[in-house]
Amino acid sequence: MNYKKLYWSIIKRRQDFPCESQYTENHHIVPKSLGGSDDKSNLVRLSAREHFLCHLLLTKIYNEGTPEWCKMIKAFAYMCYAESDEQKRYVNSRFYQKFKQNFSKVQSLLQSGDKNSQHNTMWIYNEDLRLSKKISKFDFIPIGWQKGYVLDFEKYFADKQKREQREANQQKKFQEKLQKLRTIMHYYRDNEISIRDLSKKFNVGRNVYVSFERYFKEEYRDIVKSKPMNSNVKKGRY
Repeated sequence: MNYKKLYWSIIKRRQDFPCESQYTENHHIVPKSLGGSDDKSNLVRLSAREHFLCHLLLTKIYNEGTPEWCKMIKAFAYMCYAESDEQKRYVNSRFYQKFKQNFSKVQSLLQSGDKNSQHNTMWIYNEDLRLSKKISKFDFIPIGWQKGYVLDFEKYFADKQKREQREANQQKKFQEKLQKLRTIMHYYRDNEISIRDLSKKFNVGRNVYVSFERYFKEEYRDIVKSKPMNSNVKKGRY
């Protein structure tokens, strides 16, 4: 099928006979991405359906894999995202699947190797300067800079403050937990009491000794050695 001939037949017809539809769309005859201008001679009013068909034909005019084909696939992708009821384009599932495959292929081509604008580069930021910039990924990160990108430093510092406060609160709670555990453990050290009764007295789980072993391993081991009735001593663990 001669897609180029079909494309120009639509253009020529609308140049000779303007569209009478209440809703029309401006179309660049030679696409802007291919060097077309905004001059009146390069513009034509089309119905929504004709506009859709023209962009579809443009994806078929150029050979697959060429830069022109990639640009037309991307342009057609934007065309498929409707902004209003008048601009909605309806396609069947088979057509949609094929188009998505082509669009995925285009994205891979455009983002591969040195065609990617981010190729061999990385973002770094400086908190003191409140600045983000791009450098070669082969360069050393300067002192005072960190790898990453910060778009809004006001939000960045606000989030950082919240994060630091949250971490401080968590650390405080952890220290309070350790202090409570140490108090319970020392009570066990200084009194003839079983772990079961210790748990009841301080309203903690019967496996409180697991926490003793985890956070105060050496100290708890020394305490247990002085407790011949402790099950760990009986089992020969200590």
